[in-house]
Amino acid sequence: MTFKDGVAKFLLKHSEKFIAIGLPAGTKYTVTENENKDYTVTSIGDKGIIKKDETIEAAFTNRKNTSTVSLNSSNPSSNQNNNPHTGDSTNEILWPTCLIVSLTILVAIIRKISRQHYNK
Repeated sequence: MTFKDGVAKFLLKHSEKFIAIGLPAGTKYTVTENENKDYTVTSIGDKGIIKKDETIEAAFTNRKNTSTVSLNSSNPSSNQNNNPHTGDSTNEILWPTCLIVSLTILVAIIRKISRQHYNK
């Protein structure tokens, strides 16, 4: 770890860790994260003083900010274009139809097998 003016900088990606070894006891530390307006950041152990023979962990949690959609209850038809996009563009009828067709085929196969078995 390289310090410049008492500061060491490093970059981490999702789920990565950084371990600093050999820092002297009594050293004050602050761990920060670059700001991102799309996320709310919470942290634990991001500031403190290093004690002899003690391991310290700083952990950050980033939660994506979500937008809210206000609905006008007096005129529901005016909210057509304000519905949130979920990414699910499947047809709601498709899956129940597939289930019914599959069950019908399954019943037909079972009937055919039982008739063949009964006719023996």
